[in-house]
Amino acid sequence: MTTWKHLLVKTICFSCFEKNDSKYTIVGIPLDQTYTYRSGSKYAPDYIRRISCELEFYSYLSSVSLEYLGYKDYGNILISPGDLGKSFENIKRVVRGIVEETSSDRKFFIIGGEHLITYPVFKVLGNEVDQLIVFDAHLDMRDSYMESEYNHSTVLRRIFEEYSIPVIYIGARSFSSEEIDFADRNRDLVKICTPMDIEKDNCSIDRLGNIYISIDMDVLDPVYAPGVSNPEPMGLTLLQFLKYIYRVVSSSSKVIAIDLVEVNPLFDSSEITGVNAAKILFELTGLFEKTK
Repeated sequence: MTTWKHLLVKTICFSCFEKNDSKYTIVGIPLDQTYTYRSGSKYAPDYIRRISCELEFYSYLSSVSLEYLGYKDYGNILISPGDLGKSFENIKRVVRGIVEETSSDRKFFIIGGEHLITYPVFKVLGNEVDQLIVFDAHLDMRDSYMESEYNHSTVLRRIFEEYSIPVIYIGARSFSSEEIDFADRNRDLVKICTPMDIEKDNCSIDRLGNIYISIDMDVLDPVYAPGVSNPEPMGLTLLQFLKYIYRVVSSSSKVIAIDLVEVNPLFDSSEITGVNAAKILFELTGLFEKTK
């Protein structure tokens, strides 16, 4: 056994179709240690996997059948209860191991867990990234929250401070005054597209380089995503979201990785959020197949 695979717990494969030589790579990170409203996102990786097995293996917007592709699913990374530093080290070791083991044309999907998972993942992949694209109701750019500098409300602030990387928010609509001031001071690097901008098609996306995409499912209106840890009204519809993520991917040189976070199965009536999360990953797979 290598020095990182012992940090993985095997589970069902996304789509229930595992293919070891697939370029579509998935890992789950069931981290849920810094929640401040609803706990339960640690159950999301397996929840989304289970639901994915019940959906048609097809990308509607790309008109691409996915039924012969399959996924290389590594399972879930072990999280150390109560030890955030150890959990970060586990995440970094596994992500680094997956990157070294897989080919450069991999399409890397990471399923959380809370939004804080983006930080340790980015510590491994960040030097390859030119822009960070964030679909989120919130900016997550507080300097600290609840006396903590490392949590779901500070994750993008930590990444921005360490990498000074351009960040484009799509669907953001809930801000603290501290975050607004910080974004204003860094307006050359921080761009915010609100749902109103999306509705009026006033969010220009073009000529992106190598990108990392982070999808917090609370970017969707609670009608489409009731099962999230921090729901926020007046969000995007699923079709608005897909329209813009298609635009982002099509405008980029390369997608380094995509994480999808903050699904909370404990509050997901009729499994709406889980179904939409699984569908988003299918649609992204179809987009990659269409544009390869």
